[in-house]
Amino acid sequence: MSKKFWLLISFVLFLSSCSSLLYYPSPQEFYQIKDLPYDIEELNFPDSLGNQIHAWYLHAKKPKAKILFFHGNAQNLSAHFAMLSWLVDHNYDLMIFDYPGYGKSTGTPTPESTTRSGVEALKKIESLNPNLPLFVYGQSLGGQIMQKSLNLYEKKNYKAVFIESSFLSYRSVARSVVKKSWITWLFQPVAWLVMSDHWAGDPGLISPIPVYVMHGDQDTVVSIDQGERIFKQAKEPKQWKVFQGGAHSNSYFIKNGVYRKYLLDALETELKR
Repeated sequence: MSKKFWLLISFVLFLSSCSSLLYYPSPQEFYQIKDLPYDIEELNFPDSLGNQIHAWYLHAKKPKAKILFFHGNAQNLSAHFAMLSWLVDHNYDLMIFDYPGYGKSTGTPTPESTTRSGVEALKKIESLNPNLPLFVYGQSLGGQIMQKSLNLYEKKNYKAVFIESSFLSYRSVARSVVKKSWITWLFQPVAWLVMSDHWAGDPGLISPIPVYVMHGDQDTVVSIDQGERIFKQAKEPKQWKVFQGGAHSNSYFIKNGVYRKYLLDALETELKR
């Protein structure tokens, strides 16, 4: 075997064994509050590990509910907020926060620290506009962090949970990445063994809260079979939705907003329960 081959294998094994390399935070401010057409309240609150967590709370003019958004990997909230900010125009308050090490949040991202920050974000949004019904939304990595945060959160005071383009566990997604290449395909069992799932969430424990699992059929970052696994493990009431033509994070910006309507209809349905 060539030296290049073994260097590649060593890198894959190192990547799989080091959970901190799952994360790609950025300190860059992609959009500034003063330049955005929203009423945004800037928040900072501590988590249980001593980190300061930074968040934005986007106020709707006539809010009928509030949504806590667990964003995906890379960048920070100043980029990810745009994925769901359109909901503010439909009378939903939106809170998005950064995990430790992302944006202005202090600390280092790990499976534990990101989960701890998620639990505190749930507590924080509970105190904001407390009379508004609460929904929780997690996308990609945020979907997994959200699942574990909800498992640890003491209350079930939210109306429904939305999991988009996410994965069932850290082990399963590591194995999925390794099997994409013929060079690393044989190392799936190794990736499975060295990656810890101690801080992985269980969608089955969210019951009896309704769970909506959504995934784009053109997602090349997190394959759709990961979404199918989440849905299989979740308990009723649950709903599975395939975003036809959806990639990893563009589903609400394609097909003339058809999937925006899907989400709005789902929110309205749960508000009436």
